[in-house]
Amino acid sequence: MRLWLFNTEITFVRGSENINALWRSKILQAREVTCFSLSTFFNTPKAAMKIYYRDDSGISSQPHPKSNVPFKDRYYFHTRKDLVGFFQGPGLKHMAQRFHDRLQDRISNLEVNHDWIEFADLYSFVQDMLTGPAIEAMCGPVLLNRNSTFIDDFWQLDSDILIFFKGLPRWTTPRAWKNRERLLTAVKTWHAYAQEHFDESCVEADGHDRFYGSPIIRLRQNYLPKVDGLDADACAAQDLGLLWA
Repeated sequence: MRLWLFNTEITFVRGSENINALWRSKILQAREVTCFSLSTFFNTPKAAMKIYYRDDSGISSQPHPKSNVPFKDRYYFHTRKDLVGFFQGPGLKHMAQRFHDRLQDRISNLEVNHDWIEFADLYSFVQDMLTGPAIEAMCGPVLLNRNSTFIDDFWQLDSDILIFFKGLPRWTTPRAWKNRERLLTAVKTWHAYAQEHFDESCVEADGHDRFYGSPIIRLRQNYLPKVDGLDADACAAQDLGLLWA
């Protein structure tokens, strides 16, 4: 399905065969959606946005012949290579196992007895049960341990996305902006803490470590800061966007 958003054509893909074909494609990319999301939803600094718009090298290992973007600044190529490699390789299996183990721990720690317990909202209960294990499976325990309100703030951002989509100014929705800033600060300080404390001895048998979590986060933190113009704020917006996606 194709839609026109202002002056941009957006295509929505359905069906497993079509999605698999999209993942295998070395031509198609989602630059417009990526730029719109990073700028509008996750408040990426304007200086960093220039990097995303400037990268016209494509996602193939061979850059577009008319592109002059240096190899280290080929954001779309590096991102696709690492994401596809992780999700098509053993990384997804290991991350799923981590999620299973954390969820099992969470369920085992529930105070369940023979008396009925009433919950006002079943959806919120399930959401709360699943979100922590999912974030820890991808990012490790440090992010949540150091930010006790992260999960609540995260779902508040999800509820506020329409506010940012509409482009409402900050003075009309200060709560939404402050909540997003709190999340971005949490991710930024997590990155700094992980960079300070991580070393290769922390990596476990399945490739995970307690500071960065899954290998995909570690890979991203290895190449994103090297892209000219992507500072700590831009990298925080990147990983918050990855979690939300």
